[in-house]
Amino acid sequence: MNIDSLYKNLKFNSSQDLCQIFVGLAIGEQIFFSEKSHYVKTSKLNNILDDDKRSNSKLMLKTPGLKFFLIAVKLFNINIETPNLSNIQTALLLAYYNQSLNRITTSYNYFGIAIRWALSIGLHLNTNFLKIDAIEKFKRKKLWWTTFALDSFATSRVRLPSHINFDQTDVDLLDENDEALWKGSTSLADQVLLLKFTDKIYNSVYSSTTRNLFDSINNPKESDNLIKNNNNHANKHNNGATSKLINANGQISSHQHQHQHQVQRSQQSQQNQTQPLQPHADSQATAITKKIENFTS
Repeated sequence: MNIDSLYKNLKFNSSQDLCQIFVGLAIGEQIFFSEKSHYVKTSKLNNILDDDKRSNSKLMLKTPGLKFFLIAVKLFNINIETPNLSNIQTALLLAYYNQSLNRITTSYNYFGIAIRWALSIGLHLNTNFLKIDAIEKFKRKKLWWTTFALDSFATSRVRLPSHINFDQTDVDLLDENDEALWKGSTSLADQVLLLKFTDKIYNSVYSSTTRNLFDSINNPKESDNLIKNNNNHANKHNNGATSKLINANGQISSHQHQHQHQVQRSQQSQQNQTQPLQPHADSQATAITKKIENFTS
């Protein structure tokens, strides 16, 4: 946002813009004392912080930027139906400061808000179809990849599912042509390319066991139960009405034909109750599974 507008209008009352200002002050003070700490003794830094007598909280005095951050949190509004770029930036800044407090779960949640707001306005999509100028296009692209990178780093810390994967976006990466607008363009692009591979490694190591969509179909006993339940459900709700289903050969058949086929299979199953089920039983579910395997092989 334009800080000058705040000073020109003393009745400025946008809570979201004020929130961004205060969280910016919080991070700015944090960076200031972080740089000072490299060549100033900790005791001297503490004395500087202690000069602020307006608060009785030692924690607030000893934590650079915390007093501004707490104000920003109170001003932050999550109930926004149509977010803008500034709203997403504010969520990122709040998440970033939470990381410095080692509140990694809270930080992960704020990054999640930023990602979802970005998705809701299409930042993850190519903007060639939008009638916007080059500067606005660059801002959208820069904000998206910044959000993506910070969220990926946060995800790796908490070992929780990522909010979006690299292959779910088609927006162009920043390149050397963007260096004229922002010197960090190439560096951010390199980070994104690295995260593309680290995310794959992370997901393979920490993700839970992937469920197979056809696990139950591959089990003959479970597939028979599914067929019977489906048949009973159809009889109850359709009352014999014709419904189009796809058989194993990929042709369209009526519900009555499907029902007759399942009744025959039920009778065969009852006759063979004393015999173990064969792993390659001639069932519709098995045929479907084989066709899928042949199609995908």
